[in-house]
Amino acid sequence: MKQRVKPVAVMPYNPKWPQDFAEEAGILHALLQDKIVAIHHIGSTAVPGLAAKQDIAMLLIVKNLDDALCLQQYDYTFKGEINIPLRTFYSKNTAQRKINLHVCENHHGFIALNLSFRDWLRQHSQDRIAYQNLKQMLANSADAGIKLGNRLMNYTLQKNVFIKQILQKTGQTYSLVNFCMHEEEWVFAQQRRQHKSLCACPAIKPASSTTARRMDNTSINRYTAYNNV
Repeated sequence: MKQRVKPVAVMPYNPKWPQDFAEEAGILHALLQDKIVAIHHIGSTAVPGLAAKQDIAMLLIVKNLDDALCLQQYDYTFKGEINIPLRTFYSKNTAQRKINLHVCENHHGFIALNLSFRDWLRQHSQDRIAYQNLKQMLANSADAGIKLGNRLMNYTLQKNVFIKQILQKTGQTYSLVNFCMHEEEWVFAQQRRQHKSLCACPAIKPASSTTARRMDNTSINRYTAYNNV
């Protein structure tokens, strides 16, 4: 499998990030108008004081998922669902900023998951500092930017356990279907499935170790699961 390396740069918190979000949200409102339900600033750049990669992560909630397809005419690149059905992903790179745009309809489990994680870190400084320390350590590791095939970067994969721990601390439950992108996520899905109070949905793993799914022209890893996070 071909190995790719992508640079990982975790920067000190920049108070300009909320302004970048607000400006891009204004552009989206102008383009989609009443098709929008809400726009949220998510990810590390949405947490004051938290070091982060400078990509602005945004969550766009629309009345109809197809309403966002027109964004391809305005510098947004459509990347498909990747690993979460009914949640599409777009990217936009300009001289001013890099945008990672997640789009879904209202009541999708992806919404509560991301907002609760963001809000917890905003409100709990000890966990925010611990997450920052983890991010900086991973970014400085030699294999941080390694990406095998269509997998996520090692930097992203290694944050998985910490993120799951924070989501458990929030005390909320989320119904979310996703295609697991790595072995740890698949193991986690199996563990959660065994705890019926947290997950009543089955977990499914294709029989063939070489099986891959195609969705919106995006490769999906062979591990498939129905998760409650």
